[in-house]
Amino acid sequence: MIKTILVILPNKVGDMVLSIPFIKALKKAYPNSQIGVVAPSHLAEFAGIIREIDHTHPFTKEQYDKLLGKMKIGRSILKQRKHDLCFCLPHSFSAALIAFFSGSRMRIGFQTEGRKLLFTHPYTHNEHIVHSAKDALHLLERHTDNKPHEESYELTPETEFISKKLPKGPLLVFNGNSAKQSTRIPPSKVKKIIKSILEIYECTILMVGSPDEYQEVQAIIDQLSIPERVLNFAGIGLIETASVMRTAGVVISTDTGLAHLGNAVGAKTIVFFGAADERIASPWNKDKLRIIRKDGLECAPCHKQICPFGEPICLTKLDTNLILTTIDQWTKIPKKTASFLS
Repeated sequence: MIKTILVILPNKVGDMVLSIPFIKALKKAYPNSQIGVVAPSHLAEFAGIIREIDHTHPFTKEQYDKLLGKMKIGRSILKQRKHDLCFCLPHSFSAALIAFFSGSRMRIGFQTEGRKLLFTHPYTHNEHIVHSAKDALHLLERHTDNKPHEESYELTPETEFISKKLPKGPLLVFNGNSAKQSTRIPPSKVKKIIKSILEIYECTILMVGSPDEYQEVQAIIDQLSIPERVLNFAGIGLIETASVMRTAGVVISTDTGLAHLGNAVGAKTIVFFGAADERIASPWNKDKLRIIRKDGLECAPCHKQICPFGEPICLTKLDTNLILTTIDQWTKIPKKTASFLS
């Protein structure tokens, strides 16, 4: 009888969002079990809005450091409760150590990076699994011998508290930033895209990002001719950002965790892909997704952290008219004038 299940989640926003199909399939496989997750402190609040999760074991970066840190995290989990089953979703050795020290009766994971001895049920990794979310679902399939349904989903964070802070009228969330240089749109291109949107559509643009990106976002806004129609929401909390995206209903973003977040909360999400491969890293809910890529580039996708050409040409050469066409055909944002395509 499986009563308690522990899941070691990935440490990044996008990867955690892509774990949600696994969490939902896990609950269906073990409907009477309680599910706990291990997540970094800054993502623990987000894990709390996934209704299938019953409790969270947060940890800080300082706690996670070195072998002793992994042992402390695992042992602290064991002190709180003994788990019957533990799934380790990240492929790293350090994540498997946390699973091992948690003392879970059964520990399941792929036997990558020499982790075989840390699991009671190690499985070989299927190299033909392409998408990150399907990778986790395949682990569940291997253990239960049942193929999970690859269902879409929608998270529902509270929006009332954030709606009062937003302007009236149509809203559009925009994110041009990324932790990786190869997937970050240069400010000059961001300004061009935003200016084109504002010339055509009656909407207020809400720019989002991390706290470290606040100043760069503000610098872009200050250089626009109508800055009152572009607001800086970079640096607010993850739940607040999710609420902003759900309220706005339309998100345009580079391939980052924020794109996955917008897609997860049900916003129509337009994602720019360049260095990354959408077959591996695209947001999960396809009915809420449109992908824009610059065709004809032999270098893309390159999977590099830094573009060897300096500014990533896969993003700087994006056709602005294609972005506008996608907004026009797929959203209900009203135009200022007659169709720019006529």
